[in-house]
Formats: sequence, structure tokens, C-alpha cells
Amino acid sequence: MQKRSESLGPERLESHTASAAFDQSPKKPCLPTTRVKLLEDLQSDLEHKRVVWLRGSPGRGKSAVAMSLCTSLGFKGVPVVSFFFNKNGDDGEFTTTTKRFASTIVHQLAHFSSEFRDALPTRNLNSILRKNDKIHQLQELFIKPAKQVYGVGEERERVVIVLDALEECEKERDDQDQDPLEELMGLVKNLIKGLPSNFVIFISCRHVGPVGMLFQKAQEDRIQYNLDDIDNTEDLQTYVRSSLRNICDPPQSGLWPPNDLKMDEFAEACGGLFEIASIRIRRVSRGPRAPIDIFNEILDEPGSPPQRLFDEYLRILRKAYTVGSKLDDKTPFDLRLYQQYRLTVGILISVLVSMSPRSLANLVGMELYQIRAVLLPLHPVMEVGDDGTPLRFYHASFREFLLSNYNCKQNEYPICFSGVRHFETLEQCWKNFRASDYGWTMWAGHLAAITTAEATRVPAILKLFPENDLVGWLESMSNRDASRQCTTP
Repeated sequence: MQKRSESLGPERLESHTASAAFDQSPKKPCLPTTRVKLLEDLQSDLEHKRVVWLRGSPGRGKSAVAMSLCTSLGFKGVPVVSFFFNKNGDDGEFTTTTKRFASTIVHQLAHFSSEFRDALPTRNLNSILRKNDKIHQLQELFIKPAKQVYGVGEERERVVIVLDALEECEKERDDQDQDPLEELMGLVKNLIKGLPSNFVIFISCRHVGPVGMLFQKAQEDRIQYNLDDIDNTEDLQTYVRSSLRNICDPPQSGLWPPNDLKMDEFAEACGGLFEIASIRIRRVSRGPRAPIDIFNEILDEPGSPPQRLFDEYLRILRKAYTVGSKLDDKTPFDLRLYQQYRLTVGILISVLVSMSPRSLANLVGMELYQIRAVLLPLHPVMEVGDDGTPLRFYHASFREFLLSNYNCKQNEYPICFSGVRHFETLEQCWKNFRASDYGWTMWAGHLAAITTAEATRVPAILKLFPENDLVGWLESMSNRDASRQCTTP
């Protein structure tokens, strides 16, 4: 495994980094016995090519391959600098925007190379970081020091820059003009153009236009792989077998695990998508009944294997929240559960920072046990920890599905939300802000994010704020500001 330099580098730089390195990411690597040939090919190409792109549709396992690649290169002593974009991370906007992109990769390379760290312009560090000019930051803090250290003298070792899930890069809250992916690719192009030739770049993401522009013309120093075109049958079978065998059988029925033929049938029903396999394995391992019963239930479900992750999400949520398609089919409990789903999940896809079950309960005025009951059917696609742990979607595509209007036309009980629900979140902030720290501090962000079409609805809920003690809120905020001023040296 590659060793990092003992010094942590400039402390000022460390405080401006995101938790986006591969060893900080919650994403999982491939199993050791899967993707072996692909990983060998990628590592070979990274010895001869300048840019390698691994692309594919959602759920194919691109991030897992990127994680395994970082680990494998590290064991070989190759310095790896990485940025894993992650909409579901705990680091807020820092892992979903380019705000700390430059400082994060600079800090990682400073760990590995004392020469690079010594070449950093430490005297000008604060002024460079204060400017919101990301190209300037990249040029002064990464490219120039790298050229100074690696661009002269004897042949230098490779440095691999791994960039994952570029499609998860989003706009910063205060930047409504720049397309985030085009901005990111502008930074990547600067890296390719400005860095010495021993720096190589690996990109793993969906087939998105700005990345494809790098490969528009045939160039000998660039190569791409499409996971959609690579047969993953054996790898998927290995993953399913290993994962299912690791599931405990609490009833000790003697029927678990299933035989290999049944497990291969389970793998085939996942449509070639690793994420669908993961969803179904979580259903088996965390369900309310014996694993063998849930396993057989999945095999007996009608229909052909899903072709898209969205189809799997739709099936899970419809089964959980819209059992009856007509009003007469629904009991009062069914209707209440569906309404609570619309409220709580609509909030979760709209909040500006991660929420825990407790903070969500405070915001929507529900009891914790009610929140857990509403979210229980989502355990295959959402990580629900203890009361104070942030809720997290396992895969970024689930939030994308919820924000879409996928298969919701002419549906009396739509599952998707057709966009972010800032108005509804603002209403809960104003309604419950005395009990909710989130509502207390974040309502202004949702008010600012409301669209022109939604703005006409705001006056109808304005009365909630003064009714719940607007004066008290203003006094409290004033006291907080005064307290900060008193404690600031």
C-alpha cells in the first residue's frame, strides 16, 4: 500500500478540503474476485494513456470499479489523488460541487510528496483560497507546483487522478448561472493541458456530453470503456452468491442459503445491474421475515428483469405506498401512510443539509416511531440508522427517480415528485420552526429557492410565521449574532 508523507501539509489547506478521497467515500469496492480482467486492463492503459474513461448506465458498478482501482494502485505504490462526487455524502455541498475540488486534490498530493508540499505557495495560500476563481486555484496550487516538482529532471513516477461520478456534480447554492458539469470539465481540461505527462486521469461516470467532448476526436492518448457492452454475468453471479451466503438465517430453518442454481436465477433476474442486485439483497437481509421466504418471493415476482433502476424503484414504492389504485381500495391507514410518505420523502429530497430521523420528525411535527414506520419500506434503498444519524440514499439515482415524473401520468397516487419541493419544505419550516433547529435556521434558503411559479403560493402560508412567534425568532437570531460578536476575538 502506498505510504503518505507523515506531515499533514498546511493546516490552512486541510480546513478547506472535502471528504471526497476514495478512502473517505462510503461507496463500496468490487469483491476481490470480480472485475479482475477489467481492472487489469484499466491499470495497463493508465501506464500508456493520458485519459481513461469508464462509462455506463446507472447501477452498472462504475464507482465500485473506481474504488477498487484506487486500492489496487495504492498497493502497488502508485500515488492516487481522487475526488468521488457524492450526492449522498455527509459533507454537504463539498462533495457535490467543485467548491473544494482544487484544495482537496492538492491536499492529497501534499500527503504523498514532501517535494510537492514544499513547493506550495504557503504565503499566498489564504488569498488564493479566498478568491472564488477555481481555475486560478487549480493553476496556482496544483499545476504550477506539480510542474516545478515533476516536470524537470529524471523520469518521475506516475500520479493517477481518479474522478468518479461526475454526473453528481451540482451547482453551488449561490451560483445559478454556470453549468456545474461544464465548469468541472473546464477544470479537467486545465489539468490535462497543464500537468506534466506522468499525471494521468481516470474518469468514471455516465455517458454525459461534456465528458464525451474529450473523446470526440480519436486521440492515441485517450481510451474509453463502456460497461454496458461488457458481459458481467459471472461477476454478478459471484457477487450475489457471496452476499447471500453472508446473510444470517435467524429462524435457523436449515433452508438457507439457497443452492447455486437458485442464486444464479436470482442474479439473472437483476437485469445485469449490480445496484438492483444490492437492493434485492438488502430486502432479503433486512426484511421482516425469514430470508428464504423473501428470496423466494423475489424469484416469484411477475414480469421480466428490469431494464432500468427506475423500474425497480417504482415497483418497490408502489407496493409499499399505493397497494390499491383506487380510492375505494384504500383503508384509512393506507391513505395516511401514503400522505406521510408524500410529506416526509418530499422533504428529504428538498432539504439543504442531511437530516436524521429525529430532525425530520421535528421538522414535520411527527413522532419518531411514525417516521420510522413511514420509512421502513425504503430500507432496500435508504440507510436508516439511529435517531441522530443522517438518513442516506444508497444510490444517487434514487433521488433522481423521486425528482422525476417517471410513469406518474394519469396516476391518482403518484410516487414521484416532479421536482424539488421547496414550497412544502418552507411551509413545514414556518409551521414547526420553534421545535425544529432546521426550520429555525434554514427556512430562508428554501424561500430563496422557490421558483416564480411557486411564489404566488407563498402569501397563503406567510401567516404561519407570525402565528408561531416571528418576534421571538428575530430576538433569538439577534441574540445569536450578539453572542458571536462577543466571542469573536
